[in-house]
Amino acid sequence: MPPESYLAITTDLNALKLSYPKSAQGNLLQISSLPSYPIGGGTVILLNPSGELAESFEYDEALHHHF
Repeated sequence: MPPESYLAITTDLNALKLSYPKSAQGNLLQISSLPSYPIGGGTVILLNPSGELAESFEYDEALHHHF
């Protein structure tokens, strides 16, 4: 992925496209399951195919959508 780009990862591609119609042209990936993301915060880690750290992101409660 080039810098400043995004990838939306979902377990239901159709539901994502219905909820966010403009996402249909985006960079999307459907996978069978996702881990839980506690509201209080945590770290998301992405590994490359060889198991090395590709990216990490720390989040907290302030980043969660109110819905």
